[in-house]
Amino acid sequence: MMEWAKPGDKEALVELFHLCFPGEEDFCRWYFGRLWQPGQTLVCRRAEGIAAMLQLLPRRIGWQEQSWPAAYVFAVGTHPNWRGQGLAGALLRQAEQEAADQGAQTLFLVPQRPSLFQYYARFGYRTAFSLAVEQVEAKAGPADLRLAGPDDLPAMQKIYQDEMGGRPYVERPARDFQDQLALYQGQVWLLERQGLPVAYGFAEEEEGRWRLAEAMGPGKRELAAALFAQKGQDSGLLRTAGGTVPFAMALPIGRTRYSWQGAQGYCNLLFN
Repeated sequence: MMEWAKPGDKEALVELFHLCFPGEEDFCRWYFGRLWQPGQTLVCRRAEGIAAMLQLLPRRIGWQEQSWPAAYVFAVGTHPNWRGQGLAGALLRQAEQEAADQGAQTLFLVPQRPSLFQYYARFGYRTAFSLAVEQVEAKAGPADLRLAGPDDLPAMQKIYQDEMGGRPYVERPARDFQDQLALYQGQVWLLERQGLPVAYGFAEEEEGRWRLAEAMGPGKRELAAALFAQKGQDSGLLRTAGGTVPFAMALPIGRTRYSWQGAQGYCNLLFN
């Protein structure tokens, strides 16, 4: 039986999350403690318990002075005892129906690994969002680099908006920036010139190396160079908008079925 989760399912869903996404214990604690809502979680229930789950989070997509409701499909997972029986696919189909009923016109998701692009293509999803990934050499210098705080959210939101240009993108209101500021726990950086923010970057450590999961603004490469020098690295990766590295997939749904064939959209920092 597929249905929306109930408040009492939280503990079982946390356990299932650990089984499906090992090594993400800190994030799981943060997500279920801060953002999780039963009415945004589809589950496949069996007599033995919850066999599969899917998060369906409301978002909006903007493009060419238009904005429309969308939904982000996140944390699709099946209990090991129930894999190979098509439960994830059934949840994806149910999510499509539920999102359309709620007025969404696009579904989108971030495949956990490259091989899953082919899997989601079976359900009509197509690659629609991409990243630019650059190697930036470290360079210590007079860069005015500092940690971002809650008061910087409006400036960061404007930098993000300006960087999007004419490409389709997942809109990011101040609340989303606030959540990411909490998630990255003191590793969100601003570069200023003459006292004004000109770039921001979300830094994360992976296998002992620091990278910028997202950097935006005209000073993003200068920010990256200064940050990597501060971290004691000779270089590091920077991810930003405008490239061609496949990142996320989209499915037009509902009556209007917005899509953007041929355009490179941008989304990131979606708990991916």
